[in-house]
Amino acid sequence: MIIKRIYNNNVILASDYNGKEVVLLGRGIGFQLSKGDAVIMDRIEKRFELDGEEQFRFQELVKDMPTDYISLADDVIMFIKSKISEPLNDSIYTTLTDHIANLAERIQMGIVFDNSLLWNIKQLYPVEYDIATEVVKMISDTLDVKIDKDEANFVALHIVNAETNTRMMEIYAITEIVSLINDIVDTHYINLDKEGYSYQRFMTHCRWFAHRVLNEVPKQECNQRNKDTLMLLNQQYEKESQCLLEINKILKDKYSYDVKVDESLYLMMHLVKLTT
Repeated sequence: MIIKRIYNNNVILASDYNGKEVVLLGRGIGFQLSKGDAVIMDRIEKRFELDGEEQFRFQELVKDMPTDYISLADDVIMFIKSKISEPLNDSIYTTLTDHIANLAERIQMGIVFDNSLLWNIKQLYPVEYDIATEVVKMISDTLDVKIDKDEANFVALHIVNAETNTRMMEIYAITEIVSLINDIVDTHYINLDKEGYSYQRFMTHCRWFAHRVLNEVPKQECNQRNKDTLMLLNQQYEKESQCLLEINKILKDKYSYDVKVDESLYLMMHLVKLTT
């Protein structure tokens, strides 16, 4: 491999044998070397070869970043991959590495972010949240700093973002919509088992429903049977019907979204399962 750029003594950009760019990390990997020199292979400790534009974004990110943060982020991502079954988009190398560096800076400056929007991440993404709590401990131990446990909410969203290949702002918006639905449900049902299977299924459905709301999924013709079934359920389950009406209203008022009959039917079915 040939050196294309030396960011610092420990991080370089090189081209491999196929001419593809790769970021290499290693103690002294760029020391006393220049562009065009051959890479000293036994100095390579970590290698980053990402897909498409993520490679360029990662290069721009790491060129001015302390090596310890890059190395820590890679260790964290390897840990996440070992714990999760879903493939992760390469974007996590950029987003999570940047987050760790910003986290360290925030701690040094005593800055605390408002976490109010993310209070129910544990309920919305339980698997990712559990992994994120372990990640926060890894970061805390490695950097030897105290990190608020709420930081797991932010890390969990980065994992979700990489799983779904969804932009982070859309993840925040999805979280807001699901939170609104959850708040309405909580006003109608006080003693729900939020650790139970039915509630977790409901939360999963709400996340995908929120995605439809944000992306304006085209309206499809609804068959008469679904209309009749929804009408019957509305008659049989008045409390659930009122809850559904409030959900549909807030989505109309806040997002100008008309909930379709099929969507209402699925929401209604989940509400009934929650309470029976």
